[in-house]
Amino acid sequence: MEKITKIPSFKATEKEHTLNMDTKKFIPEYRRTSYKNKDRFNPGEIRRRRDEFRVKLRKERQYQLLEKRRFEDTSSQSASSSSNSGKSGSGYGSDLDEPQILPSLQSLQTELTQWETTLNNSYDLQEQLGALVRVRQLILENNNLTLSDTTMNIIFKYMKDCSLPMLQYEALWAINNLSSGSHSRVATLINNKIIQTLFNLFQKGKCDLECQEHIIWTLGTIAGDCPEYRKLLYAQDPGVINLLVEVVMSWNIKELTGIKIPVSLRKITSWTFSNVFKSFESYHLSQLNTHFITVLKTLLSSDDSEVVSNICWALSYLSNKNVELANSLIINSEILPQLIHILQQHDINITIPGLKVLGSISSGTDAQTQSLIDNNILSVFKDLVNTFDANEYIIKQIYWIISNIVAGSSNQLKLVIQQGLIPKIVASLKPEASYMVRKEACWVICNIISRKDLTLEIFQYMLLQRFITPLYRFIPDADPMLQNIILNTLEIIFQFGKRETENDSQLSFNMFSSFIDQSCGTDILQDIQSNSSNEELSSKAAYLLDTYFNSNENDVEIDSKEPSLIPKVDGDRFQFEY
Repeated sequence: MEKITKIPSFKATEKEHTLNMDTKKFIPEYRRTSYKNKDRFNPGEIRRRRDEFRVKLRKERQYQLLEKRRFEDTSSQSASSSSNSGKSGSGYGSDLDEPQILPSLQSLQTELTQWETTLNNSYDLQEQLGALVRVRQLILENNNLTLSDTTMNIIFKYMKDCSLPMLQYEALWAINNLSSGSHSRVATLINNKIIQTLFNLFQKGKCDLECQEHIIWTLGTIAGDCPEYRKLLYAQDPGVINLLVEVVMSWNIKELTGIKIPVSLRKITSWTFSNVFKSFESYHLSQLNTHFITVLKTLLSSDDSEVVSNICWALSYLSNKNVELANSLIINSEILPQLIHILQQHDINITIPGLKVLGSISSGTDAQTQSLIDNNILSVFKDLVNTFDANEYIIKQIYWIISNIVAGSSNQLKLVIQQGLIPKIVASLKPEASYMVRKEACWVICNIISRKDLTLEIFQYMLLQRFITPLYRFIPDADPMLQNIILNTLEIIFQFGKRETENDSQLSFNMFSSFIDQSCGTDILQDIQSNSSNEELSSKAAYLLDTYFNSNENDVEIDSKEPSLIPKVDGDRFQFEY
């Protein structure tokens, strides 16, 4: 028979009883003797040491989940976000510089079996606690370890027992480690009705704050595992969002009685909010506690940047799938001024999700877009563009919002121009800028030129920015949809030139098509006509060549510098200097 390794005995004297009858907390001797004050349990020191031990796991797991969902709708990510992605796996010691010799899976499985035997056969609470601590550590060390059904039953038994908080806490920690593992581990927990169990623990109202933290953390990792599990969390009465709302509201009562809510609990709760909102649909709104927006506002006003960042992500997921609903909620609840104020702190982890929320609002109605302008968003953007000039992802997000604003009312377009944002955007269209920044800059310009109410004054202003050359030179790099948009924009420009030629007997050629012809821009159009697999694009390029370039009128030698295209306005007509 294989020898079982016996754990150290932690038997207490009669004076130092293992169960404190006043607090109903099981306090093992080996935890007491670790501190200078041996006669008094110090929960603050215990918590500090636990936090040091688990912070790496929480951070790695959090960023791992966020990276799976934050940028799934984009082809590239910000450099700053990728730097936070963390290493794969859950090893809490993976940040050490020196290489470590890790035990094999077989040796860990053997050790786990030994501790499981002790956990299953011992009737000593201290021995069971020591074994339970080692079991949950082994769960963390290797994602492929297999727990016996008996051990799972014991963990679940202590998890449900509120009379021994120390054992309950360790059991919840073990469950948390399991939920942070592979999908198969989470599936095992789901099959054991972990969601119902965790909800019941909250509804009993007997869990202390440390146990609450692990319950919420586990719900967050389950929500981050897959959409199907998020649906289960929504379906469980009273619904996961309502549960979290009730938890946050209970903090206010606790704080009135002098109980301080740990920052780590706020961080975990806000992170769990960001995970569960991923699958939020409009029909869930009627099922929600009416205070849920108030709770989000409360967390958004936190002094901790991580809490604020998590709530911004939650709002971004809410607004991404329910634009009209989210816009009305965010604007009417006065969360919008909070968001714009937060952006001025220049915290990159808040700026990225905050811009996503504002982007959803900008894609709504003109009135909703106006709410951004009324909250001074344009001056904030001017500041952010200068601050995050090297961050391509943030610049791309800002240009996306501006492209929506310039597509709004004429007054909104004028305000963008007055803020002096257009020159920077045109400069970003040049080849040295990144593709995604050039793409959004292109959208801004095309949305301005293609407006039905485009005035001669605004068109002249745009010509002063010398946008035509970088615009048509971006055509080969653009995707087919954007190529079509650019070709339509060029046609509008050519139409301006043709109209002026018809109205001015002294102007014998189309100034704009002549300029592109002289700078070899027709080569790009000919390449699209001949080689594009998109029939619509090919036809469009052929039409432009036949209509605006198929004559000798373009064979006029002109100054290749684009400033020659700047017209003066005389009434409703241009006066070109050529």
